[in-house]
Amino acid sequence: AYRHCKPIAASAEGVELLQAAAYPGATDIVGGPGVLTSNDTRVATLAGQFLLAIAKHRFWERELKAMPA
Repeated sequence: AYRHCKPIAASAEGVELLQAAAYPGATDIVGGPGVLTSNDTRVATLAGQFLLAIAKHRFWERELKAMPA
């Protein structure tokens, strides 16, 4: 999903998973364009923001930052 510029949402342990999955030197995988994260329990707020991100469909500004396969 990240390489295809699609929105991604993560909460709680999901944020840790995104941080662990970041490639070496990555600085904006968590919290970058179209990447929504929340470490607290307000999942409803995160879900609402994710629905808005899905409506946008893709976040092309991420395409400019090449990511190795």
